[in-house]
Amino acid sequence: MKKPINLRISKKNLAKLNQLAIKTRMSRTQLIENAITEYYQKIYAKDNPLLKYAGILADTDFDPEEFNKMLKRERVNKNMDHLFDST
Repeated sequence: MKKPINLRISKKNLAKLNQLAIKTRMSRTQLIENAITEYYQKIYAKDNPLLKYAGILADTDFDPEEFNKMLKRERVNKNMDHLFDST
C-alpha cells in the first residue's frame, strides 16, 4: 500500500514531471518512485563491488576476465566442511 506524502517542488520541475508523465504515459508517482530507485542504486552501487559495473559500461567495455577476477575476490566461501572436522 502506498503512503500519501506532501512535498514542495519548483514550478520548473513540476512542469518537467508533467511532461514526462504525458510522454511516458506513466503516473507522476511512478516517475518519482523510479527516479528515487535509480538514484538510490547509483549512490549505493559503489558500496557493493558486484554492482560497480551496473549500468555504466557498454557491451564493448565489459572485460570478462576482470569481472571474473573480481567475483573470485569478492565471493563468499560456502564450503562449510571445516565446521564438521573432527580433528
